[in-house]
Amino acid sequence: MHYPFFPSPPFACLIRAPSPQFRAGVVGRENTVDSIRPYVLCAIEAFGIERCMFASNFPVDKPFSRYDAVFNAFKPITKDFSARGQRALFHDNAERVYRL
Repeated sequence: MHYPFFPSPPFACLIRAPSPQFRAGVVGRENTVDSIRPYVLCAIEAFGIERCMFASNFPVDKPFSRYDAVFNAFKPITKDFSARGQRALFHDNAERVYRL
């Protein structure tokens, strides 16, 4: 899948290059499945499942949405991913990165 805000081919290789840390977020608006889906899928397409993890900006984002709404929005977005991919996004990558 290709998104209109995805970088042009000359810059795509830079996004896919190894990087110890990169963080992106969508703030200042209500986070719903429909509002975050394109951003989540674009990030996973750009970086790969092994370099993404789900997180929140709570309690800072509390005025914009509820924690359970944000977390539960990720589930339908990834429902077609493999069990291994979902486990990586929701658990394994954070465990590896944070050395838990």
